Amino acid sequence: MSYLCDSFNTKTGITHMIGIIDCTHIKIEKPKNAREYCNPKGYFSIILQATIDANLRFTNVFCGEPGSSNCARVLKKSPLYNTATQNRNSLFPHNTFLVGHSGYPSLPWLMPPFRENKRLTPQQREFNALHTSTRKLSDKAFSLLKGRFRRIKQFTVYRNIAFITDTVVAACILHNYCLNENDHLEEHE
Repeated sequence: MSYLCDSFNTKTGITHMIGIIDCTHIKIEKPKNAREYCNPKGYFSIILQATIDANLRFTNVFCGEPGSSNCARVLKKSPLYNTATQNRNSLFPHNTFLVGHSGYPSLPWLMPPFRENKRLTPQQREFNALHTSTRKLSDKAFSLLKGRFRRIKQFTVYRNIAFITDTVVAACILHNYCLNENDHLEEHE
C-alpha cells in the first residue's frame, strides 16, 4: 500500500492517494434492449470502470454495465463500492483514497475535485489543478489498453454481452502483464 502512495506522491504531489477511478465506454453492436445501452454520445456501449495505479496498471475492474449509466451509478453497482462501504479499511487503510472526476460522489475513500466557485481557497485550487493532471493518467491507461487490444475499441461481430465483458476484463489483465514485462506500447487513440 505504501508503494502505491509513494508512487502517486512522487508523480503528483498528492499524499495518501492509491489510485484513480474512471470509466470508459466499449462500443458494441445494437443489443436487444438497445435503449439501455445507448450512451450520451449516441452509440451503443458497455462501461468499463477501473481503478488505475501510478504506473498505468488496472488494480480493480468492473465491466458490463449499460452505456446509458453514469459513472456514479456504475460505481454504486460495483463490488468495489460494496466492499469499501462495508469495510473501508480492507481496501483503504490509513486514510488512503482514490481520486475521480466530478461525476463521482465525495466519499471517505473517494475524492472528486472541489466544485469550482469563487470561494475556493488557494489550497483547494491547487488540489484541483493536481487532481486534473493526475486524472490524465486514467485517460492514458485506457488509451494504451485500447491501442494494445484494438478489438475492444469496437465489438462489431459479437453480441453476447457476457462474452464481451469477459474479453474486456481479460484484456485488462493482459495489459497489466505486458506492463510487468516492460512491453510498452505507444498510445493509440
